[in-house]
Amino acid sequence: MKKLFLKIIALTFGFQLGAQSFDFTEPVVLGYFPSWSESWAATGQNSKLREIPAHVNFVFLAFAKPDLTYVKGSYDISTTGIEVPYDGCALKESVSALKDRGVNVILSIGGETFWNSSTIYNDIDYQQIKDLVDDMGFIGIDWDFEPNGSFGNIGNAANVQHFIDFFTNSRALMPKNEGYVLACA
Repeated sequence: MKKLFLKIIALTFGFQLGAQSFDFTEPVVLGYFPSWSESWAATGQNSKLREIPAHVNFVFLAFAKPDLTYVKGSYDISTTGIEVPYDGCALKESVSALKDRGVNVILSIGGETFWNSSTIYNDIDYQQIKDLVDDMGFIGIDWDFEPNGSFGNIGNAANVQHFIDFFTNSRALMPKNEGYVLACA
């Protein structure tokens, strides 16, 4: 798993995802999984994503485009930026297989390369992001915001406002009381 970047985060509090409650008496082991490193998977077949080590309990699947397009129920991920070598039905199966093992998958949006235009902020369709999250079985989203591929200006007023907008608009459609997780990197 060379390409699985692990972060170990020890939390001393708990939170709830839908009906599932988490008391963090053990460390949270969270990793980014780059979708472009995934191996081919067919129905019932293993892949790099599906074989994430048992000690990992949260995975950020990297990366979807902030201005992704997705039609609910289509399972067509070709315009989302997710670069797995299979279709949305196989991705849904992979997410479900991980969930069955106690691994929660969060869709990571952005990354270094997808924040490449000043107009991208106007092209984010939060409903389509939610539809993708729901169809694939992700527990939420991670806003991996690296404006213009850098953290150099992350704290300027415009970028702080973008972060506020991301969370305000996402939370309006993906409420905490329905179990959606929102994160940022």
